[in-house]
Amino acid sequence: MIRLLSRLRWPLFAAYVLAGAAAVMVATPIGLSALGLSLDCLSFLPARILTAPWSLVPLMAGLDSVTTLAVFIIGYGFNVALLMVVAREWTYDPSPPATDEEGSAL
Repeated sequence: MIRLLSRLRWPLFAAYVLAGAAAVMVATPIGLSALGLSLDCLSFLPARILTAPWSLVPLMAGLDSVTTLAVFIIGYGFNVALLMVVAREWTYDPSPPATDEEGSAL
């Protein structure tokens, strides 16, 4: 399972980035017109889901729609940066952990 996930880490990261781009496009009128959708399809829900911990701020504070969208975009940027670090540093190492003379792990 770990090998499978380590092989899929970059495709999963790319899927998250593309889903976030689509979520931001659905949250803006310009993005909706680029997608060929009407303004009736405008929704913050996909952006709220993809910016999970950061999306609680506008929900609790009751911010207006422009500020909410800005918080979503900034929170999405934070999530992408965090996931990029995790994907870059996450490698499969089949060797056993290092031990000292007493046999306990370092």
